[in-house]
Amino acid sequence: MDCVFWQRRDVVADPGAKADWARDIEDEFGAWGRVIHDGADARGLVQYGPSRYFANAWALPAGPPDRRSVLITCAYVCSDDPRGIVERLLLEALADVQARGLGLVEAFALEPSAPQDSSTCREHHHTLFDAEVLRRLGFHAVRSVGAVSLMRLQLDAAIPVEHQARIRRLLRHVRPSPVVRPEPV
Repeated sequence: MDCVFWQRRDVVADPGAKADWARDIEDEFGAWGRVIHDGADARGLVQYGPSRYFANAWALPAGPPDRRSVLITCAYVCSDDPRGIVERLLLEALADVQARGLGLVEAFALEPSAPQDSSTCREHHHTLFDAEVLRRLGFHAVRSVGAVSLMRLQLDAAIPVEHQARIRRLLRHVRPSPVVRPEPV
């Protein structure tokens, strides 16, 4: 699969453009995607990286993305369970971004106009994600134009699981302050 929709604003895809783009992003960001394998077969891949590497993101009506964000741009799925593979790919990408210590993740999404029947679909190429899938993962819309939204997840606002028990213990000792109601004059 050689999608260059996000990397280039022009329609003509130069065969060397993707290789140049990949080399540049790898030099700065490292690996820019994830692949899910089932034995020797690839079941899906997702592409993401610093938003400035995706020129078309600046041209979309719901854009532009935040310059500090990691933008999840594209997924290719070949599976009997495309929704499940997309969700797993997104979770893999989010875990990688969080492990790198980066906190802001964005993706462009589409509000489906009708329920999608994924049972007949084996191969999908997503350049816009299902907004409902992103919402289930904690994303919220930043801007919307028509059915397209730029959605955001603030990963550094999440509390790691190992700290949640400590926070619950601390909250047991917090006493609410008394409510002071103004007196009528």
